[in-house]
Amino acid sequence: VFGHQAAKCLTSGACNLVMGQKTACCLTSGRDNVFLGTYTAHCASGGCDNIAIGSHAGRGLASTCYNVILGRCAGYGCNGSTFSSYDCNVVIGHAAAACARSGSTNVMIGHYTGFCHRSGHGNTQIGCAAGKCNLCGCYNTYLGAATGCQNNNGNYNVAIGNGATLADNSGSCQLVIAYNSSNYWLRGDNSKNIQPGAGIKDCTGVVGSSGQVLQSTGSAIVWANAGGGGG
Repeated sequence: VFGHQAAKCLTSGACNLVMGQKTACCLTSGRDNVFLGTYTAHCASGGCDNIAIGSHAGRGLASTCYNVILGRCAGYGCNGSTFSSYDCNVVIGHAAAACARSGSTNVMIGHYTGFCHRSGHGNTQIGCAAGKCNLCGCYNTYLGAATGCQNNNGNYNVAIGNGATLADNSGSCQLVIAYNSSNYWLRGDNSKNIQPGAGIKDCTGVVGSSGQVLQSTGSAIVWANAGGGGG
């Protein structure tokens, strides 16, 4: 333990590494934690096997386990509150998951990624501001800068690509693969329907023309005239 008022309340526990001004200053028990940085894990009272590094990182942790929190204000805690039902999360980046209250098995990597996330489980959000406004959704996958950043409480959504935006900001079970917020290659809805952003090319690289249909040759998919057979 090293630093002004670092782990000043510690009465039990073992194998903790605490360094920084007022770092883990509320810690009374716990073991095998690593807390490094000013006010890092400031409110932690117990817990085990947590790693929090960076000024105010994991500030709101109360009694939690198996979290990795790296970056200034990452896992800070909603409005400065504490949270105890928060385990097995990986949070990396400035202000990533800064408004956390609860949740488990989330992976949030990037500047402001999952910033508004308050609860929810099993989310994978990678990229600057990915899933930024996701308040309480579960099992969402957002890959790319600002992907799914407007979806607020949906579940089981998949958004891939820079700025990829889901059709319904409060919906669930949606898919979008895009290269910005208004141009996409593919969308999917909660009925498992898919919608291309433009035409569909067959195995010869042809989009097809008016009146043609996609048909199988037995070994490939090609555009053909309606009723014309597949070969």
